[in-house]
Amino acid sequence: MKFRCFVFFLTSVSSFCFAPPFLIGAATGAGHRTGADSDSKSVANKAVVASSPPEAPAVPPSFRAVAGYSLFRTTSDLLRSDGQVSSQAYGAEVSFFAASRGHIFFGEFGYEKTDYRFRGVAAPFDGCEQLKLSFFYEHALTSKWAVLALASGALAAEQGSDFGDGATGRIGGGVKYAISKDLNFSVGVGVANRLSDDPSWFPYAGLTWRISPNWSLRSAAGLTLVYDVFADHTLRFELSGGYRMSGFRLKNVSADEERRKRAIEIREGEVRLGVIKEFFKRSAYIRADVGGNFSNTYKFHGSGGGNDFRSDSAAVFRIEAGVRF
Repeated sequence: MKFRCFVFFLTSVSSFCFAPPFLIGAATGAGHRTGADSDSKSVANKAVVASSPPEAPAVPPSFRAVAGYSLFRTTSDLLRSDGQVSSQAYGAEVSFFAASRGHIFFGEFGYEKTDYRFRGVAAPFDGCEQLKLSFFYEHALTSKWAVLALASGALAAEQGSDFGDGATGRIGGGVKYAISKDLNFSVGVGVANRLSDDPSWFPYAGLTWRISPNWSLRSAAGLTLVYDVFADHTLRFELSGGYRMSGFRLKNVSADEERRKRAIEIREGEVRLGVIKEFFKRSAYIRADVGGNFSNTYKFHGSGGGNDFRSDSAAVFRIEAGVRF
């Protein structure tokens, strides 16, 4: 196995993730807990979101949630080429959260479809479909220390290719230490299996800090600053930034086994401003994000994979809605 250092101050799973807003203040329950996304879904980010210090619960100690989202990335120029590229994605997720004294469990299953549109050049790929599954568990050892375990897996492949060839996954564990009821951090290590190379070890680190009743900060799967307008989680603004890495298996172009194992890896930085509004005693929510991505790199793996290329910056728009029951 190769050793790689992927500190989860930056996002590194399938896309820039947003944890369901229902996790914010959920039963182990920090009233100050903040939730981020998922495109995708970074388990590391959700680990930080779901493991804030115990306080009065803001949502029931267990629930199920269903959410849907859509994302649009505007047209950007391909560098060193006359072509352009844009993309659009949509997906759905179901999740389960449970907490009891000293224990937290979170599980999630999702589907996502992404379409890429190339103009002025021959399209190197069309789009992909992805199935995602992730789990997180926390067990409190003392009032300050807890152990964490997380795992995720995905099948991601270009439409028309062998879906089973696009399997990736990661598993890890670590510890969390609460410096105070307003500040805690997590560290750990894991192993990831990606499309581009052999399994790799990675460390991760995260921080959650309630600066005041209205302001909080977390660093896991990117850096996120949260403003809770009424200090009750019903209306929040989030400014976030990070680096995401996604990938999927490409269509077969040859019967040769080596040429069949082609894959594309997409790396991009991203900054977003999101607003989250919750309704009906936090049983429903809607979220809207606007931002931009930059430093976009498309890297091919496998024999006959293609020529690597880069694209210019682009605007990103995202809308999400969900219910809890």
